[in-house]
Amino acid sequence: MAAFVTQTNIITAVALHLTAESAVPTSLPAAGASMDWTTSPDGWTPFNFKFAEDAFTVSKNDQKRIVIQPSGVANKTRVIELPETIDAIDATAYEIGGVVLAYATNWTVANGIYEPNSAGHTAYRAVIIEYGGIGFYYFPKVTISVDPAAGGIWTPGSQKVKIEVYGTTTIPSGARWYQYQ
Repeated sequence: MAAFVTQTNIITAVALHLTAESAVPTSLPAAGASMDWTTSPDGWTPFNFKFAEDAFTVSKNDQKRIVIQPSGVANKTRVIELPETIDAIDATAYEIGGVVLAYATNWTVANGIYEPNSAGHTAYRAVIIEYGGIGFYYFPKVTISVDPAAGGIWTPGSQKVKIEVYGTTTIPSGARWYQYQ
């Protein structure tokens, strides 16, 4: 009888590619191992800041089922099932300022001065969220919003990060899961 294997782990890395729809790294680790992000595989680099414990929440799109029931018909004639998709990912960073704002697609920087971009988001990116030893979610097209820093006398500074997920021609749902083998 096979030993019990737990298929869960913490988020060990969040990696960014500056180009939307960039391919995932070509060399994936074996089950039980994690990606070596120090080599920036295929242009992917990990975020340089720490996330708060239990910082990631996922919101899904509501449009998952459409019922067709023409008037004068006693019951539905068809149901269109739409795939469940991820709308956005919210996270909290326990660091503030340029180390977080550098990843935002809704802020601009010049000479170390960051400000919200009046034109909104200026680019799309690709993001990977890795669960160590198990696999990762790949989001080929995202925007990254960063709120201004919050904190207080008894609360460390933090910033809210929102990764908004978009579908692409090759991945209409906007996300894929890669299982380490």
